[in-house]
Amino acid sequence: MHTAGSSETAPGPPPAAELCQHKLCQRCLTAPARSNTANTFDCSRFSGKTNTSRHWLIQKDFYRMKAAPDESRDIIASAQSILDRENYFVREVDRYLRHHDFLNLRKKEILYKKWLEDVSEPLLWKIEDKMDSQSREEIQKRREEQLSLYLNYCKKKGYVALEAYDPSEYDPLFLKTCTDCWKVGWFML
Repeated sequence: MHTAGSSETAPGPPPAAELCQHKLCQRCLTAPARSNTANTFDCSRFSGKTNTSRHWLIQKDFYRMKAAPDESRDIIASAQSILDRENYFVREVDRYLRHHDFLNLRKKEILYKKWLEDVSEPLLWKIEDKMDSQSREEIQKRREEQLSLYLNYCKKKGYVALEAYDPSEYDPLFLKTCTDCWKVGWFML
């Protein structure tokens, strides 16, 4: 038995007052909570013990609330690492494509320079040399020869003027067969 002065506990059943307080505390915990009213009945003040189940529930909710931000931080961190990898990949692909475009442009420039040096400039030099090597009299003489060849060809055919032409050889009105597309018309709306 418990005595006021002794610190020892006697073996045996607990006293009736302690059992009553324990049952009262259990009933307090299992009673439904009333809305908008403060719970003024605290069981722990009668028993002298802390309410372990209430403490356990509060601690459990606290740990759950504490674990949720930790989990969300982990999720955010993993998502951020995935986004960082994706951004790095996109930057690298962009850099590669810019470099590839630069190389293609440089390749075209080199090919054009090579063509200019190997083909175009030598051809232009030959044309200029040929033109510079002929005098004005030679050029005039060549023009007259070309004109006389053309006139001889036309005399052989029998006509020189444009009004008389051979449609099998040259037809200036070939593309002008459908004249409807050239007419202008006004439509009333």
